Amino acid sequence: MEGADWSQGVPLVLDGGVILGEGGAYLSPRLHLVGVPGGGGGLGYQVSAGLYGREWAAELGVLGGAYGRLTFSLSAAWRFGTSPLAP
Repeated sequence: MEGADWSQGVPLVLDGGVILGEGGAYLSPRLHLVGVPGGGGGLGYQVSAGLYGREWAAELGVLGGAYGRLTFSLSAAWRFGTSPLAP
């Protein structure tokens, strides 16, 4: 990562949240406690919304807080196994 100073160690993130939803859709609010060895860090937040089926999942999220910028993410996955609870 350009501009990152890894000389003090690797940043550590403690993540906690909930997954709310059913029937193939969910909303997941989360909090992140970010720690950087040698000082720095802070509190971050994330909100993700997703859709899922027996063999796939897709999610759109926004992460912000700790460093004052918003980061958007789009994720997709194909499942190699199936969940007995998936629709």
